[in-house]
Order: sequence, then structure tokens, then C-alpha cells
Amino acid sequence: MRILTIANQKGGISKTTTTLNIGAGLHRAGKNVLLVDLDTQGDLTYNTGAHEQEKSLVDLVEGRASLSEIIQHTASGMDVIPSSIDLMELESRVISFDFSQLSYDYILIDCPPNMAGNTVAAIRASDSVLVPATADFYAYKSVRAIAQSLATLNRPLNGIILTRFTSRMVINKQICEDMKNLATDLHTKLYNTYIRECVAVRESQLMQQTIFSYDESSAAAIDYAALVQEIIQEE
Repeated sequence: MRILTIANQKGGISKTTTTLNIGAGLHRAGKNVLLVDLDTQGDLTYNTGAHEQEKSLVDLVEGRASLSEIIQHTASGMDVIPSSIDLMELESRVISFDFSQLSYDYILIDCPPNMAGNTVAAIRASDSVLVPATADFYAYKSVRAIAQSLATLNRPLNGIILTRFTSRMVINKQICEDMKNLATDLHTKLYNTYIRECVAVRESQLMQQTIFSYDESSAAAIDYAALVQEIIQEE
């Protein structure tokens, strides 16, 4: 079992979209996948068709619920631990998650855009931390910032995923080169697959679908499928 935490302290970099579609791509490849939504905005929960329930991760942490009580089976074929507004209670606390009793091939954890208690617990529970980033200067800075945060936890940054890439923009090409150099400086990898900017992504979110179920021929679906193969090859 591999546990992948998808994190970035900056919002708006396709973190949830990347978590969802990596999960969907892994499921299409025959992997048994659990998605964990730690963001109180609940976008991952919404897009998978899961719903807020009586028992949540807070109840798990407090010993009032078991993992089996908070996992939902969804029409996407992936299991989901949905978000809850109660997750705010955990942000200022030192907590831990233990998924070792589960038997999934992959667990993907979608974190809020901060380094609060939920995110720290996810990082400590995971095998790898992957950081999505758009091809712009602020996102570049965010990668360096989370790498510094991870260093304080004695955890490496295991990979950078470039999202919403537009090859026609000169600035995007320059940032790509900068990201490659940054990955080298941080002793990590920049995944070879760049996720191209694609209107089908926004449309799929509106329809509560993954990019594969909405339009598997779209540029983003092709890119996410290629990225998933890179991740599988790391096994």
C-alpha cells in the first residue's frame, strides 16, 4: 500500500483536481483506491459524490468511530473519507492518522492549503508527499516554502507536479526551467508529465465527474493518464 499526500500551502494550484484525477487514473489502471478529503471546503467530497455524514475523521481521532464507519463507497469506484466542517477542530492540534489496517493499493490525501494539524498528520502518515504547482512565480515560491516546512518535519518532498500548463506562454516555459532547477536543488523530481490547461477540467468539476469519465480524449485526461503511469512505475 502506498499513501500519497497531495499538499501545497498555496491555494489555486489544482491540488484537489490532481488528487481526484490521479486517484481516478489509478482506479482505471486496476488499483484499489481510497481518497481522503482533509480540506473543510470539501471539493473532493463533492466531486466524488460523497457526502458529509454523522461520523467523521474527528470521531476517528477521538476514538468515537472506526475507519470502516467513515469510509464511503462512491459511484466513481473509489472509496472516500469525506470532508467535514468539524475538521477545523483539528487544525490547531497535534494529531495522527493510522491507515495501516487498510488494504488499499493507494491512499491519496487531499490537504487544505496550509500546514496546520491536519496537513502535518497527513504528511507523517504518508509514504510520499507530492506538490502540485502552476507555472507561475508565486507557485514557484510555494514549492520552496513547503519544502522548507517539510524539512522541519524531517520529511522529503517526493515530487513536483506541474499543472495548468500552457506551452504557448513564454513565462510558462521559463517557469518550467526554473522548476527543473528547483527540483534539482531540493533533491526531488519534477514529473515528466505536465498537466495542460484544459476547459474540460472545469466542465468535469461542474458535472461532478473525473476528467476520464467526462472526456477521456481531452488533453488533461491524456496528461493525467501519463502522470499515473509515472507514479505506478515508482512502485
